[in-house]
Formats: sequence, C-alpha cells, structure tokens
Amino acid sequence: MAKASLLQAGLVGVAGLVLFSSPVASQEKPERFKVTGQVRARVYVNRFKDYKKKNEEFIYLRTRLWANGPISPNLRLSSLFEQKTDDDGDRFRFREAALKLGDKLSLTAGRQMLSFGAGDQYEFLIGSDKIDVSMDGASLRWNAAPWDVSLLTFRPSPDSPTRFREQEVYGLYGRYSYATGNKIDPYLLIRRVKSGEPGAFSRTNAAGVRWECAGSENWKWVVEGAREWGTYQLTPARQVPLDAFGGYVKAVYAPPGKASWKLQYVYLSGDNPGTEGYEGFDPLFNNIRYDWGYLVRPGGKGDGNGLAEPGGFSILNAGRSWKLDDKTTFSLNVFHFVLQRPPATGAAAGQSQYADEVDLDFRHIPAKGVQYRFFVGAGFPGRYLELTKGPNTRWILRPEVQVSF
Repeated sequence: MAKASLLQAGLVGVAGLVLFSSPVASQEKPERFKVTGQVRARVYVNRFKDYKKKNEEFIYLRTRLWANGPISPNLRLSSLFEQKTDDDGDRFRFREAALKLGDKLSLTAGRQMLSFGAGDQYEFLIGSDKIDVSMDGASLRWNAAPWDVSLLTFRPSPDSPTRFREQEVYGLYGRYSYATGNKIDPYLLIRRVKSGEPGAFSRTNAAGVRWECAGSENWKWVVEGAREWGTYQLTPARQVPLDAFGGYVKAVYAPPGKASWKLQYVYLSGDNPGTEGYEGFDPLFNNIRYDWGYLVRPGGKGDGNGLAEPGGFSILNAGRSWKLDDKTTFSLNVFHFVLQRPPATGAAAGQSQYADEVDLDFRHIPAKGVQYRFFVGAGFPGRYLELTKGPNTRWILRPEVQVSF
C-alpha cells in the first residue's frame, strides 16, 4: 500500500476509535437537513493581447445544488453537485461528498472543498482555493474555545484542474481566538508533487502564522508570514533545495458610515540565480487573485512551479469601498507590482517595474437571493512586461447575475 494511503487509513482509524469512545456534545438548536441551490450566469470579455495567443469572449454558466445536514444524531452529510458550461464545454461533477462524525471532536472524510484557516481566498497566503479545488481525504478537528485545531491529509480529486493533480498534502492548522475579533493561526503544511521522473516527488514544507487584530472599533490589522523549505523541481530531471519566504501586512479602516479604506503590502521572495538552490516563494493552492490582483496574477497557477516570475514580487495595494445603500456596494482597487529580483541578462535586464492594475467592482442585491455584479479590470504593463510581453493594456469585462434558492 502506498505511503499516502497508509497515512490516510491510519488517521481515519485512530480518529474513529477516539470518536466512538468519546461523548459528543448535543446542539441546543438541532440542525435541519437542507437542499439549496444557486445559478450563476457570467459573460467574459477578455483582452489579453501579447499575454495570450487569442482574446476571449464567452458565456459562463454554473449551477450548484447542495444537500447538507444531519442524517443521524452524530453524523452529518455535506454534498455539492455542480454543472458548468464555458469555453471548455460542459462539465458535471460532485464537488463535495463527505461525512462528518462528531461535534467538538470530529472526523470528516470524503470529497471536500477545504476552507481551513482564514477560510477566505482573498486573504489567506497558503490556504486552499475553495472555488477551484475539491480534495479527497480526511480531517480530524478539535474545536473547543479558545482553540480550533485540524489535522489534514488529502489530495486533489481526479476531476480537479490539471495543475493541481498528482499532489499529496498533509497539514496541521490551529487557531487561537482571544478577545473579540483577535485571532492567531499557526500552521504547518507538507506538499509532495509528482515530478517528471517516475516515482520522484518534489517536496514543499511550509510553516507560518497569521495574526488578525481588531486594533480599535474602526481598525483591523492582518499580518501573515510563512517560510518554505524542501526540494524544488528545477527541471524534469533535477531537484534543488528550496528556501523561500512570503508575507503580507494589511490595514482596514472602516468608520461608521458608508465607506472603508484598505492598504496592503505583500512580499514574495524571488530566486537568487547566484545560489545552487531556489528561493522563489510558492503560494501552494492559493491563486492569489482578486485581493492581490485579478489580471496580473503573481501567484502563477499553484501547480508546484512557484510564482509567475522567478524574481518574486513586492505588491502595494490600496482600495476603497462605498456602500451606496443597503443593497448596493462599489469598490475600487489599485495595485503596483515590482519584481524583487529583476533579471541580470536578456532584453529586460535590470528592469523591476512589472505592472499596475486598476479594478472596479459594482454589486447590487435587488431582492433576497439575487445579485447583479459588474466587474472591470485593466492591467498596465511596466517596463519589464513591455520588453518581454509587449506594451498593450490587458483588461477584462465581466457582468454577472446570480440567483440562490
């Protein structure tokens, strides 16, 4: 039996023994089994000249059906069926099909869209992208205030995007909550990615901590840092040592009223070509989109091949949002991207100015369960991209209607 299968079987077995021998806390308000759904229609108009081989215009349709809730006093089912239609055709799949046993001490096994830790793809540095990736595996969780600790073992499902397949992930994630709005999240993740050589794996170990602090009634601070070490697949036949660092600090000011402000700085280390190893930070399963740029996407594809550029990034982001009324919001985000280590040779030698981006996002909820959204973003190449990809502006237009029931 493979090593990964043994570990997963061991986790399930040990957790089962613990759970069956432990009392389970009853809920004050019994949860009811629910079937809910969502339909989303979105139009993409993409202009990626000099970045892709073609521009794109297509319609994206997605239907989701959830069936969640208790099926016995101590057993809960989570399931999600999804149908998608876009420029890649029609796809039908179960995104989730998992059983949860227990309450304060619980075991969840099956297919899941994990959202451990911050549970927010817009902020979490290393966390799983819960929109794109379904995981097959198990998690053992102990949730007793002020601690919430999860032991995880999983691999992306066979129908997940190709870039996430052939991976094994193990992890320990904790959260300590103190006072209202204050949290400290330490974590350790280990990922093995199948390399180009038969039976060979590159390995990334990531240890970090995330701190969220409600500084005052109107302020919130978020700080996170993570170190990575292990082996990096430099070529299909060659692995080198990995030693990288990533982190960010973010401040949000939301006074009483209808406007809020955000300022964020992100650091993702780049490779030093003068060393034998590789120092480029890999954001693992986080595509780093939206909050760190929708068009430029410095996080690459999350496929074990590191950042979009080996030189690493510094990212400065300023944003403001307005609540026009109880049903309408509007936000503006501006990003500035700089290479940490510009290339020493080639057409863009010494050029560190990578790109700038401006995003506008308008949302309106005319009735319960209905949302209209209009997003437009423009990416402006810096000197580095002008010399390597071309001088054209890259932009996207995306109107959307979503109905939940």
